[in-house]
Amino acid sequence: MRKNILLGLIGALILCFAAVAFATTTNTNKSAKETSTSKNSTKSSSKQAATSSSSSSSSSSSSSDDGNDNVIYLTFDDGPSDTTAAQLLDILKANDVKATFFVTGYGSDDLIKREHDEGHQIGLHTMTHNYSLVYSSVDAYFDDLKQISDRVKRITGQKSMMVRVPGGSSNTVSANY
Repeated sequence: MRKNILLGLIGALILCFAAVAFATTTNTNKSAKETSTSKNSTKSSSKQAATSSSSSSSSSSSSSDDGNDNVIYLTFDDGPSDTTAAQLLDILKANDVKATFFVTGYGSDDLIKREHDEGHQIGLHTMTHNYSLVYSSVDAYFDDLKQISDRVKRITGQKSMMVRVPGGSSNTVSANY
């Protein structure tokens, strides 16, 4: 019971840190968009089409250019595969849309570098994405998180402060391991 409570508290703390980091990044992106020149409505329609075409997405910043403050965040975790991601990055680039990629230890270094170099945010998911290992103890979770954090810093030169907890939003996943 104590383990579940501790893991729940740690998960909540991680989510709070991730939310603060993401909000800071989002506000920076929004300010840059507000000071830039307006784009035509065709470009806005292209962004909306690109945003709706990805089935594995749930969050990057894309606001309409008509003054409406509706925002859609595109996020991708533990993937997509190198082949799919390359195609996805081409589509995002062609439509001037940014996303957040929560990476694991399985994607190629070149892919993570490309995501970063093209202006996308890189977040931490896990190194192994192995629930039985990651949730075996609090130390195991943070060891795994440090490994993926070190990898992202080595590839991008920047430390990521965004984390997507493996297993979704439920802190009960760890109870099974």
